[in-house]
Formats: sequence, C-alpha cells, structure tokens
Amino acid sequence: MIEFLDYLRAFPDTLEAIGVVGFLTYIIGFKLVQTGHICGNGTTYALTNVIAASLVLISLVGAFNLASFLIQISYIAIGLFGIGLRIRKARESNPKKHTEILV
Repeated sequence: MIEFLDYLRAFPDTLEAIGVVGFLTYIIGFKLVQTGHICGNGTTYALTNVIAASLVLISLVGAFNLASFLIQISYIAIGLFGIGLRIRKARESNPKKHTEILV
C-alpha cells in the first residue's frame, strides 16, 4: 500500500487534476439540486457526493490535510449509508421489481 501511495505522489499534477474534477463534481451536483434537476434527498445527489469526495480524497495523497480528509471520509460514509437506506426502502416497497433489476 505504501508503494502505491508513493507511486501516486510521483504525479502531483494528476492528483491535483483529480481533486479539481472532484470539486467540479461537488459544484455540479449542488447546482443540479438548486435548479431542481435532481432531488437533494435522492440517490443521484448522494452518489454525486460520494464520487466527488472520493476524487478529492485521492488528491489528498499529494498534499494531505487532516480537516479535508475527515470531511471527505464523512461524505463518503454518510453518502453510502444514505444510498443503502434508499435501496433497502425500495426493495421493501416493491421486492419483486427490485429483485429483477438487481439480477
């Protein structure tokens, strides 16, 4: 694992670009919620935040910041938890429909 992290650190410009894409993902998701294109309580927004946080987290390999690390881990954990709740609720409300989709 240490070798992999050292390998990533050899590409600081790439890590910075990944972080910028994460930032843009956060902003685009927030804009879509504010303009009514997606629901702030929906799976799409939660998934957008998980992806954005993951990208920013990857970028921290090059320039670690504890506060940013904790924020990104929190967004990922809470987002995945919310997605899991939505999937469970959807399965409970219509188990046959969601079983067919997941198979």
